[in-house]
Amino acid sequence: NVMGVEIVGSLSYFLCVLVCAPPLIIVVLGLPEMSPLAPPVWGEIQWFNLLTTLMWNTSGFDDAGATAAEVKAPADIYPRALGVSVALVTALYVLPLGVGVAVERDASLWHDGFLFTVAGDLGGPALALIVSSAGFLSSVAQLNALLCTSVREIVCLAEQPRQPVPHWLAKLHSTRKTPHVCTCVFGLLLVFTLNYHFVELIAATVIFDCVSFLIQFATWVRFRWKADCDDPAAFRAPLSFLGVVLWSSGPVILCLIVLYLTAVNGG
Repeated sequence: NVMGVEIVGSLSYFLCVLVCAPPLIIVVLGLPEMSPLAPPVWGEIQWFNLLTTLMWNTSGFDDAGATAAEVKAPADIYPRALGVSVALVTALYVLPLGVGVAVERDASLWHDGFLFTVAGDLGGPALALIVSSAGFLSSVAQLNALLCTSVREIVCLAEQPRQPVPHWLAKLHSTRKTPHVCTCVFGLLLVFTLNYHFVELIAATVIFDCVSFLIQFATWVRFRWKADCDDPAAFRAPLSFLGVVLWSSGPVILCLIVLYLTAVNGG
């Protein structure tokens, strides 16, 4: 991250290939196992854990906007890149889970990391090890990308007047022109999260994300109501003002539900 956003992008692309390959192998090996399933018998649904995990697994695409200033022709690249990303992420969740359910249909046996067991059943210990390694590389890739985007959001605040963020965090490297100070400080702060359970981190992240999403959608609606964009290079969603409001209503309602469940469950 200190070396530059180009290196972050190249490493992310390389890790993406390594992470996506094992789930696709599971799908190919598991296709012969696919057959109609009997209606499952569900236990008590933990709605708070379900919604926070679901939102965490399908969010984060907005972080790409933090590096827009370092992307050439973002109005052209971002819609295509996000379209491919959403489709790829959805497929990598749905397809391996579909195969996993076909291999092991007893829902009571499923637990965190159960795709490792599915991989072992389909491809033996070698595939199980590959899937486990891909999970580790996925965490590395996510840390690499989120550190890049999150730091730039903090730097943006540090550069603004009257914000509760010290200006020295926005200092750039003399040759790399990257926010090296903020990158190192933020990376050190992440060390203190190692003592928390993964589900707790997901819940905390999603709660902060919900507040952020509410602000983002409110900002989108406000700018569509108040401002006109004259920049031909800027991307503008092909929606009317009413379309923007309707498009925003679904995510806003979901965020409010999650925040309500957080209050009901005691935070």
